[in-house]
Amino acid sequence: MSFLKKKSPSIVPLKDLRPSMTQEIIKVIILKLWTKKSKDGYYTDMILVDDQGVLIHATVEKDVFEKLDKLLLIEGQSVLIEAFKVVKYLGDYRTNTHPFKINFF
Repeated sequence: MSFLKKKSPSIVPLKDLRPSMTQEIIKVIILKLWTKKSKDGYYTDMILVDDQGVLIHATVEKDVFEKLDKLLLIEGQSVLIEAFKVVKYLGDYRTNTHPFKINFF
């Protein structure tokens, strides 16, 4: 038996997300969802909300968008999300006041 075990992923409230986190899972509802076309291809943006009412913006970049099962992304759907990166939420146009946003990879 090993005493060195990887920490199993845990569900984290959106208010506690930080850029240093890499193994967490979030449970959210897709509040709003839209797809945009850029010169490099399509990408999807979402506003997510957790059970505490905290909002966060999420972006599915073009490389991930092509592999994504779009049938899983439905407004109002409750989902568990993993494999994401937390980054500072910069820019003039912001959908909420959360200091961070999520990018999927």
